[in-house]
Amino acid sequence: GAQTMGANSLTITTNADLAINAALTGTGTLTIAPQTASTTLGVGTGQTGTLSLTDAELANITDGWTSRIIGSTAATGAMNVGAYTWNDNLNLRPGSGLMPIAGVQTMGANNLTINTDSSLALNAALTGTGTLTIATSAAGTTMGVGTGQTGTLSLTDTELGQITDGWTSIILGSTSKTGATNVGAYTWNDALSIITSSGLLTINGAQTMGAN
Repeated sequence: GAQTMGANSLTITTNADLAINAALTGTGTLTIAPQTASTTLGVGTGQTGTLSLTDAELANITDGWTSRIIGSTAATGAMNVGAYTWNDNLNLRPGSGLMPIAGVQTMGANNLTINTDSSLALNAALTGTGTLTIATSAAGTTMGVGTGQTGTLSLTDTELGQITDGWTSIILGSTSKTGATNVGAYTWNDALSIITSSGLLTINGAQTMGAN
């Protein structure tokens, strides 16, 4: 049956396959996360995961939530993400679990935040006009931006090429980051912020920004 939350937030934690057979409606924050850190998660039809959400189940999450959070910063199980068009701001949190993006994420004007302490396998496009943030879950995790750059959270030039032109802003890192960030040469299509706290930030190649 429909869960009508109003402005209240809704958190669902489970190690089983969640069957969303009716609408989840609200304007607060919706969080869906595994109860145990090692539980795997599949987002989208055909994606592998013990806790799985099909496209039809995702469609039962109505437009209007301030934010949707999938996963947990404490997670260790893999999160597999298929193609989907999102209606609200989205935060994907695989923790230290692997997270292959296997299909295009279409965000429209909504923001997309990815927090991970593993190497992000960005195998399909991230498309939108809002703010795209890619940051570590734990402050001390290192980050490599560009092919050949050292970091636990690493993005090759090919993976960076999956970030389509049109985002209002791209943010890499966070104000709490203490792990090192290494940045190789790259030509960017959108406005860029590279953020760290006490973590060493090394620019190892030319950053070509155009009019951004």
